[in-house]
Amino acid sequence: MLVGDGGGPVGPGLDCQRCKRGGGRGVRPSAGVLGGQKYSVSHGSRSQVKATSAVTASRVPSTPVRVGPELAAVGVPASTTASLSCSGMSDYPSPALLRAAAGALIRDPDGRVLLVHPRGREWWEIPGGVVEDGEAPPEAAARELREELGVALAVGRLLVVDYVSARDGHNGLLNFVFDAPVVAPDTTFDLPPDELDEASWVAAKHLERYLIPRMADRVHASLDAVRRTNAHYLDTGRAVGTASIF
Repeated sequence: MLVGDGGGPVGPGLDCQRCKRGGGRGVRPSAGVLGGQKYSVSHGSRSQVKATSAVTASRVPSTPVRVGPELAAVGVPASTTASLSCSGMSDYPSPALLRAAAGALIRDPDGRVLLVHPRGREWWEIPGGVVEDGEAPPEAAARELREELGVALAVGRLLVVDYVSARDGHNGLLNFVFDAPVVAPDTTFDLPPDELDEASWVAAKHLERYLIPRMADRVHASLDAVRRTNAHYLDTGRAVGTASIF
């Protein structure tokens, strides 16, 4: 029996564990390389493995396997590696690798939005940052508020998801914006001096003076979502659709 790099069986049945972990249904390998020897696989009531020709193992991507009776019968060493050629692997494209960021919409009683200014940059932003490994977007937003403002604020419902396509050598980015409590305008914030140099309350009609266009669109969409029972989905700041929040 072939055993894939996940430790599960690849045959009989010969479901490819690597394909399954990639999100596929699993496929039946039609060939493989084990210990430098090329093998073919035929499928029927019993899967048959047969040596076909020798190959240079170093030129073939390999995976540790556990050798069972079927392979031992054709002389495969007990400790070996295998490279499986899966007939259906090309049916499943590589999954997208997306970065994620999370921010919070903080307002005062007059409806002004809290913006922060990153040190050394031209444009302002809403408080927030990158979602770290093992972190959920709301958790990331709450953490960023503590780190950037020095306050612990409850992160509320989702307002906006904005997809920014891959560019400048970076993978695509999902930006999440969550609602946050209304805060008094005289609240004192403890900004990290090496990261932010100013915080300001800005009226909605003046956002374009402070924010890059897609960020301004994102904040306007967030303000609109506050007044509704839905969240907006954007593509680089452009409205695409809404999702009802119950």
